Order: sequence, then structure tokens, then C-alpha cells
Amino acid sequence: MIAEDTPLAETGRQRTRSARARLAAAILLTAALACSLPGRVQPPTAGPVLELTQAAPTTVSSAVPSPVPDPSSQCPAETAATRLYLSLRNGLCFLYPSHYELQPDSERPDDVITLIGPLADPQAQETIAVSLSVAYNGSWDGMTSPQYAARWEEIHQAPSEVPGYAETIAGKPGWTLNAVPGYGLERRAFLIVDGFRYSILLVPVPEDVPALEQEANLVWDTVTGSIVFFPPQGGQDYVQAEQVCPQETAESRLYISLRDGYCLLYPADFEPDESFPGSFTGGPVVGVVEGWGEIRTSLTFGTFGAFPGSSAREVLTPRLEFIDAASVQDTGMGGARAVVFRDPRGPWASRQAMIVYRGSVYTIVAQPWEPERFPSGIEYLDRVWDAVTGSVAFFNRWN
Repeated sequence: MIAEDTPLAETGRQRTRSARARLAAAILLTAALACSLPGRVQPPTAGPVLELTQAAPTTVSSAVPSPVPDPSSQCPAETAATRLYLSLRNGLCFLYPSHYELQPDSERPDDVITLIGPLADPQAQETIAVSLSVAYNGSWDGMTSPQYAARWEEIHQAPSEVPGYAETIAGKPGWTLNAVPGYGLERRAFLIVDGFRYSILLVPVPEDVPALEQEANLVWDTVTGSIVFFPPQGGQDYVQAEQVCPQETAESRLYISLRDGYCLLYPADFEPDESFPGSFTGGPVVGVVEGWGEIRTSLTFGTFGAFPGSSAREVLTPRLEFIDAASVQDTGMGGARAVVFRDPRGPWASRQAMIVYRGSVYTIVAQPWEPERFPSGIEYLDRVWDAVTGSVAFFNRWN
């Protein structure tokens, strides 16, 4: 059984007091801490058949290899009002308005570039700016642009009423979703170009913020009207789920979160919580706590945001006063650095971990971790902890 994540919904629909108790505790504890085919060798067309003991003759070619075209020669020329952005690694270049600021993406600096434009109200304490991002998203996986957009909608649970339309960008058929709910209403274009996925994100859509309508149209038209694609020279470190995720066994089940970029095995006798992605419950009722109801062993795997350049211990350091500092241990999980510790707060203590993969922080909360108080649950807590931490793998989030 392969489970894929769905967005966390406001839940007044928990089925039992036990589910309410575990979910509330997971939220409380997690919030308290606040990823041309290879050339085939052709057989000789003529010449004698060589015996196995006979050395093949060596032929030295005097032909001069053809020069490799310079991709930048395909790029448009700057103007008085525009500047050129070029990424050989991601195989693209485009013009952008000269008064926009280039900014690498905090979570994916190698794959995404963001343009930041004017603020809606420079004098306001809280305001919004025009933002446009262009992203390289790895192999096409055999999809068309509309199929790519549909898959993104499915994984990210975009509302079904979001309008979509065909749009030609750089001479390639793309598919654009307009007014996608996010940080304001977003416009997202999806493109398949020569076997690779690309996306363009605009926030806000022009009609959403009248004060920014002209700027939003300007940056969108400038970028989409000038962008050029060519074979990417990097991106080999783009990791896909099928490359790293473990196989299920008779004792375990596989959980994959394409949206958050991780996969893991959990014990086959544990149950995934459909209303709380990344949460698993198993074992008997270990106790009843007033205000929380029946308690069972659970583990929740979640995300904690982007902390580029920081180690797991550095992310944890500002929070040491809230946990058992003596319990902190440095370790590794899924090829990433991590720290494991005990958090004594809440209605019961928990075993927790922070993991940093490519600047993104992931968390694990296993509870209750109190052998004296809930002795019947410790066997199950150890088993789910070992299964998850021993199998977790990370890959590029599906974009």
C-alpha cells in the first residue's frame, strides 16, 4: 500500500476521542518547536571477423570535432529597460525588467530564481510585492504540459474550480492555472521542454491587487515573451522518489509525500491518519488522560520550514530551554544530519528529531515516551521509531 499525502484540514471530524487526543498532542508538540539516447556502438559494416586472440586494429581519426554551440548565443539581447538572466545549469535564459531584483529561492537555490518587484504600498507596515519565479523541476516523466499541471493539482490539492488554459511559451505548448490559492492568488504555468519540467509562478495575479496590476502584467509578459530553453548542463543531483524510496516488506508499509519530498516505512500493524498526513498510530490503548481521552502510541513526521546554511543543532539551539538539553544527540537519518532529543512538555513526554536536508527541516514526534507511566506502549514506540528513522529517504519535492 502506497499512501500519498493530502493537505491538513481543519478537523472537527475526528472519529474517536483517542484520535482527537493524539492529533491535538502532535499539533501542540510540533508547533512548540516552531524537502538522444546514449549512443549505441554500431557493428562494423566491413572487414574481417577477428579471432578472440587477435587485437583489433586501432584507427586514429583526423576529423576535427564540431564545436559545441554556445547556449548564450540563443538568448535575447538586453534593452534599456531589461536585463538578461542566464542559467546554463537549468537550461534557460530570459529578459526581466531592470528594476526587479534577482533572488535565489530559499529552499531550492540551485533550481529556482525569483524576481522581486515593487511593493503595493511602500509606506504600509504590511504589504505585498510582485514576485515571479522560474523553476527547473527535473525529468518530464513522459507527461504533456496539461498532464503535468493536472498532476501538480492532484499532489498539492488545488481546488477543482481553479481555471486552466493552454498557453504557448517559447514556442512550446504550456498549461496555465490562474488564481490558485496560496500566498495571495497565484498564476502557475507548467511547461514540458525537450524532456524536462519547468514552471513559472506569478504572485499576485494582476486582477487580485489593482495597485500592482501593471507591474504583474509587465514582468509576466517580459519573461514569458523572451524565455529561451536549451539542454540543461546541470541538475544531475535532482533526486526523484523512485531512486531512493525503500521497498515494502511483510512487516512494513511505504508512505510517500511527494509534496514534502520524503518517504519512509512504518510498521504494517500501524494505521496512517487520513486527516493528518505523516502520522501513524498503533498498539493498544496505553492510558486515559483527562482532557485528552484514550491514548495510543503515535509517530508524526512533518516539516518545519527552510533554514538554508543551518545544521540541525543550530536550528534546535534557540529552543534548548524548552527541552531536555542533556538528551540531545547528533546523528544521521536518510543521508542527512539530524539531532534526537526528549521533550518533557505537554501532557506527556515525547521522543523527537530534527533533520536538515538541503536546507529544509523535517521533524519527528513519537509519543508518549514515558516508560513508567505508559509501559505497555514503549515496545510499539521503539518499533515505529526504528522503522521510520531507519528507512526515511529524501528527494526533491514534486513541483
